[in-house]
Amino acid sequence: MATQIEIVTRTDGKFDWSLRHLNGDIVATSGGQGYESRSECVEMARKVVGGGYGEAVEAIVDREHEV
Repeated sequence: MATQIEIVTRTDGKFDWSLRHLNGDIVATSGGQGYESRSECVEMARKVVGGGYGEAVEAIVDREHEV
């Protein structure tokens, strides 16, 4: 799957990333949490996209939306 990581500088000066398929669809994001530095943002994007959390135990949890 051909993809690219996009880094966005927000108006508050923080950074977010998204993983975009070459067809234009966004397939993953940083969730809008905002990173203080561009290098930290890039590092986390590469870690998530590259499988840097491969040692994590998979757990799928269903939750109801809390209002």
